[in-house]
Amino acid sequence: MTTTIQKKIRKQSPVALKTIEHYLTLSKNIMANESSATQAIRKQCQDFLTSNGLPTRRHEDWQYTPLNGWMNSLKTLKSPGV
Repeated sequence: MTTTIQKKIRKQSPVALKTIEHYLTLSKNIMANESSATQAIRKQCQDFLTSNGLPTRRHEDWQYTPLNGWMNSLKTLKSPGV
């Protein structure tokens, strides 16, 4: 799945790609129990994340927000039902 994501978004670090993949997997499991309106909003968010990737320090609004520690902490998380 990472290679599919990698083709769709701008250059991202391997950790960022894994983080995006992890989120997409979790949100697909969550969507099964949501209303159709909520599913539509979540799908829009997934599409935005897939096309834009995670913000980096090059984005003005995220310049002073380091995400590396947060992304690295996701390595220990597991998908629901695992």
